[in-house]
Amino acid sequence: MQFWSIGCDGKMTEATPPTISYGCNTITFKDQFDCGRTTEYSVDSSKTSPSSATKACEPELTLARMRLKSGQGCLVQQDLETVFKECGDNVSWISDRRSPVVRYLTLHVNTVDTGTGADRDRSPEPRAFIFGQKECVERLFEAVEGIKRLRERIPDIEALRNTEKRVVMSPEDLRQLHSVIPNMSNHTTELAIKSIIQPFIRVIIPTENKHKITIIKEYFAKLVAEKTEVTYDRIPVRSGVGEQPYNAAGALGALNRIQNAVASIKASGETMNTFVVAIENYIQVKGIDRPTDFGIIVAYNVTDDTYAVKVSDGVTIDKDFVEAAQMYGYESNNENFGSVTVGGVLASRFPSIDKANWHEVVAGVPRYRLLTEAIESLSLP
Repeated sequence: MQFWSIGCDGKMTEATPPTISYGCNTITFKDQFDCGRTTEYSVDSSKTSPSSATKACEPELTLARMRLKSGQGCLVQQDLETVFKECGDNVSWISDRRSPVVRYLTLHVNTVDTGTGADRDRSPEPRAFIFGQKECVERLFEAVEGIKRLRERIPDIEALRNTEKRVVMSPEDLRQLHSVIPNMSNHTTELAIKSIIQPFIRVIIPTENKHKITIIKEYFAKLVAEKTEVTYDRIPVRSGVGEQPYNAAGALGALNRIQNAVASIKASGETMNTFVVAIENYIQVKGIDRPTDFGIIVAYNVTDDTYAVKVSDGVTIDKDFVEAAQMYGYESNNENFGSVTVGGVLASRFPSIDKANWHEVVAGVPRYRLLTEAIESLSLP
């Protein structure tokens, strides 16, 4: 196990058993560079990730830090906070071991022995401590260094504003969707929208995202005849492709939402005149010059068992932000099923950014405008 201490100056010092002792409720640190000054810290509170882990679980990594007010502490301590804010309850990236555990301790100074030092009146400086397996500490430091490098290059939101552009998906990438979505009717290009004249239809919306719900409802309001009765049912289901889909996982996520919602309604036996519409945003990183966030819209006619698809224009994003999100790992060991969203990383480092609509800051175009424009040219299957 490795031991590290972090001072207010941001310097990380590797500690050894003679200089540090770590008990159940206390940490004692002897500063060899300050004439033997010894500080004992008591543990105020403890939290474990994942939340399902018990206190009895032996952690691969322990992060202990002073309780600081907003803006206090060195950048390294703040960056450590950022890392665990971004990854949340998902700490699997920290170790190759199955189901690793990370423990967070909040400290306060209990006693101070100034030793033989002349500066006896100096108050103890806030510190953070890291205890853990070597591989875990190295990965944590790699994440912190990544934050530091990005901050030096893009120090604030103004350095990020309007640095990206709006792009159109290539026809070749569009054709690849056929391998993911079965029975796909030819509605991936600009086509005239046909009206719905049935006396009633049922629309299933497999999400709780209020913006996507509004987009889908407005779409059908323009399609249906005045006398057509429309019933909307929200059936939130999982996409099964992680929080941040990449590449073909975007189409797969939309398809999974549709199939999961259909399985739910078929259990009730009512599928006549039923449509399911799913919207999934994803980052394309393969076969493209710059990572780009696209939105795929998939409409499914349950009665006819046919699909129609439209992909919105995309917004490019700096690959370093994508790699920062990818550092936190993937679900189901699939590199296209990201555990942490790129939007979550951006919002963590630039708090005024909406994690679901970072497109407006970096390219000047709201994500939901792109989705609305796309769905307006989609013909129902």
